[in-house]
Amino acid sequence: MDEKRFVQSAYAYVYLGLYDAALDAFARAILANPGNPELYYRGSITARRNDRLRLADHWARKAAQIAAGNRFYAEHWQSVHASRLVAVARRAIVRGRHAWATRLLAHAAVLDPLNPEASQLLATVGADARHAPISHSESEERSCDRAFNTRRHRRCDGTHG
Repeated sequence: MDEKRFVQSAYAYVYLGLYDAALDAFARAILANPGNPELYYRGSITARRNDRLRLADHWARKAAQIAAGNRFYAEHWQSVHASRLVAVARRAIVRGRHAWATRLLAHAAVLDPLNPEASQLLATVGADARHAPISHSESEERSCDRAFNTRRHRRCDGTHG
């Protein structure tokens, strides 16, 4: 089966509400033609809409890498990656890691200035973080995370390098 049939099957599954089957069909389409950025892009949209942000981020980044220089795919990846950072920040907030969440949200807001969740949560958590005293463990965490974050998010600046 060629990738076009897999994509047709994927959209049929989406229409039926069978999202895991749709994602599987997109994965098969990608395996059939791994050099086609459009397949990764379409799959990432379905994954994102179904809260599979890690997969959506992976596929969106792959589309941007394959079609290096294509602004459309690069901007899509930035938007998806920002959504993923917001999701990670939400979990950090629940765990009381407000400084980490603030950094993630600030980065998400830079990647996707139109992401309303990033801006809203950043305003809320940023205000909370300014009023809360920083513990010794949080200051140690900041210095330890700084080197890690620099390496981890180096590609988040839009260069995809």
